[in-house]
Amino acid sequence: MRFASALIAVLFILGVPGCGPRTETAARVQPTQHQAPESQREAAPVQEEKGLPKLWDFTSERCPPCRVQNPIIHALEEEYSDRVVFQIIDVDQNQQMARKYSIRFIPTQIFLNSEGKELSRHVGLFPRDSIINRFKAHGFIEY
Repeated sequence: MRFASALIAVLFILGVPGCGPRTETAARVQPTQHQAPESQREAAPVQEEKGLPKLWDFTSERCPPCRVQNPIIHALEEEYSDRVVFQIIDVDQNQQMARKYSIRFIPTQIFLNSEGKELSRHVGLFPRDSIINRFKAHGFIEY
């Protein structure tokens, strides 16, 4: 019985999308290069660079699954920043962007081509290898 309860808890954590966006805070974007505490962060526009495909990770500091996802995104950014533009968008700070992209649960990762057209999205925790496979499937990187 304990094993079944533990298994259900693990499946729930891994299988259910994280948290929903908050609604009472002002809109702001938190790009990945900002690591300072929230009080020291400045608003920055979402990167609209053309020429490279993009991975946008919609997240929140208050969301436990997002806190697990963030180091994965940062590690991928270090490895693939020359081929993919990474953007971490805090839904608590940028509600307008979350509404524009119909973000209902976080974390949500959106893959966009070099022109900014959405190719696919994933809701919930997304393992590193799965993200790399999605990069390959969309032609962001070669096999």
